[in-house]
Amino acid sequence: MNIIYNVTAAYYNIYRLTRNVEIAQERLKNSEESLRIAQLKAKTGRIPIGDVLISRVDVATNKGNLSEAIASLQRSKDDFKQLIGLRLD
Repeated sequence: MNIIYNVTAAYYNIYRLTRNVEIAQERLKNSEESLRIAQLKAKTGRIPIGDVLISRVDVATNKGNLSEAIASLQRSKDDFKQLIGLRLD
């Protein structure tokens, strides 16, 4: 019973991490769009340049979060393969 629980838990962990990657991709897409809009508004003088810089930081942060989510997913997939006895390649 313990092996069944471990395999099931590992599978759902992969599922959860896959959704986390999708969420991170969506956040990056949204922050890139916000940056684009902020740059357009800054050109017309409607917002200060500081807001554009904040948007750039948000994009960089979201890129880092996406990379971290992808790495976590890959590690989890490798752990799952080892758990069920598959080769990593």
